[in-house]
Amino acid sequence: MLLGGTFMAWQGAAASPTRQPSPIPDMPDAFHGTVTIAGGAAAANTVICGHDIGDTAHGCLTTTLSGLYGGAGGLDSKLLVSNLELNAEIRFFVTPPGTVGGYAAETVFYHPGGVTQLDLTLATAPSAAATPTPPPSSGGPGPGPGPAATATPTVPAGPAPVGAISVLEMTVSPTEVKPGEPVTLSMTVSETAGVAVTDAPVTIRVNGESDQVLNVTLAASGATIVTATVTRFVPGGYLVIAGTESVPDGPSGQFVVFSAVTPTPTPGA
Repeated sequence: MLLGGTFMAWQGAAASPTRQPSPIPDMPDAFHGTVTIAGGAAAANTVICGHDIGDTAHGCLTTTLSGLYGGAGGLDSKLLVSNLELNAEIRFFVTPPGTVGGYAAETVFYHPGGVTQLDLTLATAPSAAATPTPPPSSGGPGPGPGPAATATPTVPAGPAPVGAISVLEMTVSPTEVKPGEPVTLSMTVSETAGVAVTDAPVTIRVNGESDQVLNVTLAASGATIVTATVTRFVPGGYLVIAGTESVPDGPSGQFVVFSAVTPTPTPGA
């Protein structure tokens, strides 16, 4: 697939071809491979993020299979890391469900447009995420009347559980179009917190700018496929990213808009 290059336009029979540059943004660095924690396969729904050395995430992926993240195929989802300086160090933060997460032993350097199989390992399992501890009950010790019981203060109820969604994968079709032709995005969206959601937003960004927001309703731990259409009229390369409130930088894809080519008139025709 042509992601960038030069497009030619002919103006009249005697005109010389002129080169028109296509403003193509930096492509992300893509990764896929195995995920091993304490010698075993990482559970499905493990979240893997590419961090810079300042612990800022530059792309995340939620696994759908035990022990694997992304895939080698052209249409398989991958962990896409972007918006870093060339050769900046990338660290991988791995968060299995119900844990605080931890950094994998492996690091790489940022190279836009690369696709790398990188197997990630954590030597030990991350600690479990903290859960609230109920207050101890009051009352007199042992048999007998004991001291007068005191009223147990009412503990305010905590916030209601909130659902969360993530885009597991996205396909872009077609990947090469003429100006004004539609491009279809097909996304698999999953609820990841075990709580039903209504009108949860999925934001589509094109070259870093918000293009549209889709509202998704899902049962607890449910999944569905949603589609969207984007159209561009200016020739060039376009990077599409689908994100949610919990995982803003989700799966991505690319398409190219080609310049319309005017056939060269045949002399004497």
